[in-house]
Amino acid sequence: MDSKKSIVLANPPLPYRDGRSMVPLGLASLHGSLVQAGYENAHMIDAERDGLDTMEAMVRRIRELVGDKLDFIGVGVLPAALVAAKDMIATVRDEFDDPEVCVGGYLPTSFGAQTLDHLNGESRPDYVVGGRGETALLDILEHGKARPIPNVITTHASGEILDGGREPVDISNLAWATRENLENGGHVMINRLLGCPGRCTFCTVHKYARDSKGRKINQRPPADFVGEISHLYHEYGTTGFDIVDDDAFGDNPEEWHDIMDEMDQQGLKGKINFWLLTRLEAVVNNPELIKRMAEYGMTSTYCGLESLNERQLKLYAKMSSRLSTVDYPTFLQQAASSLQILKENGVIPKYGFIPFDAEVTPDEVRENIALARELGLLYYVSELTKRLSIYRGSAIQRQYRRKGYLTEPVGDNDEAWLVQRYSYRFQHPAIERLRSFLNIWARGTYRARLFTKGVNRKRFNNPDAPESKAAWDLYKALRDIEASMVEEILTLAENGASNEAIMDRLGHWMGQYNEMPGRFY
Repeated sequence: MDSKKSIVLANPPLPYRDGRSMVPLGLASLHGSLVQAGYENAHMIDAERDGLDTMEAMVRRIRELVGDKLDFIGVGVLPAALVAAKDMIATVRDEFDDPEVCVGGYLPTSFGAQTLDHLNGESRPDYVVGGRGETALLDILEHGKARPIPNVITTHASGEILDGGREPVDISNLAWATRENLENGGHVMINRLLGCPGRCTFCTVHKYARDSKGRKINQRPPADFVGEISHLYHEYGTTGFDIVDDDAFGDNPEEWHDIMDEMDQQGLKGKINFWLLTRLEAVVNNPELIKRMAEYGMTSTYCGLESLNERQLKLYAKMSSRLSTVDYPTFLQQAASSLQILKENGVIPKYGFIPFDAEVTPDEVRENIALARELGLLYYVSELTKRLSIYRGSAIQRQYRRKGYLTEPVGDNDEAWLVQRYSYRFQHPAIERLRSFLNIWARGTYRARLFTKGVNRKRFNNPDAPESKAAWDLYKALRDIEASMVEEILTLAENGASNEAIMDRLGHWMGQYNEMPGRFY
């Protein structure tokens, strides 16, 4: 091992700003593995966190870290950053003397061969990593191109390609993520498992986490997970933990009792807050566990509700998982019960909501809003205008393709392949007409929604603060406006109102929405 090798791990600039200031967990985990292995000249750069908007700025930052000698660079490739990743690889090869290039992340994991085909010429990487990359990265740095490496596609100048295949990654024995430039207090992202017991048709998480070799859940031992939390609390004063697993309960919610027992041993009860994602059934089937978790600092829980309409729930496969299957009335009862359980324990509920799919009708849109009001969920759903996203490789992509709904990505340009997401026409003419107005709404309220998302996330770490109470009042006010907007604009579109008339009312609602944050802050 050459411990002096100059290494940079980088997330290139996104085409939008997401306001993220936390250390990116994937990059930090990779960097932690390098530090633990003894690489003394390894660094990480996240364009969003570090405020680097251009390739010139990225190159300047690399030179600040390693000078003119860059031996190896790992580039994260999210769908939205594909163009930037291509540009960055070509720029680095032009600016530095023959560094080795590795790519990893969502696209390389889910579509390794396609990613390699797309990153050609000066942007062609030496290595494409699939799945968790900590072990693969160490193998690459140790062995190079001498042999096939599990979870890595290796390319040679001769054109030879070596595919090491997919192998399980033991996440119970990985180095902890590096936490550079952490301020005292605040919060960090952390994870304890890979996979999800759900089987939602729009999701591709199982494809991404398939390195568990048939196992749907691959998780860290409670002692390791709580040990990292304790380290961050005692070393950095971190009090908030955003647990970013797709389902933090996994297929064994009872293991959270072991986690809280570990918290007792570490003296963490009452000193930290944490929030997580899980399923309705996990909340409803484990009320005593939820109560204990709230006592140990769980302040918010996000559940994938997605719809209250029976047809959509069947389309999304939300009434079934690998753990249980329920009928429609029972699902509605679970939704209401989960809300009651969380609120009774002082946990902030939040629910994902996808009310628009290709076959949705005006009556179904109204039914979703009416049931959200009736069940007390209206102020807890994420948004009322979200459209179903069709991702490459998902089950619903195959369904929509068979029905002829999809507009396939076309052409060779980056935009055609960029987001791995398909567009489609709404089958009901009133909903299809509504599409353009919802697009205008999304653009016109973007800043207000981004601000609200930010202040609401702060509630999770300090729910009793005056700012948190103002954030809750703001969220309720905006949800009322959004519901009224959808109902009115949908009725106008369905009844054949002119575009001018619809735009006049849409402008009215956007004005109310955008001025609301100023009333609370």
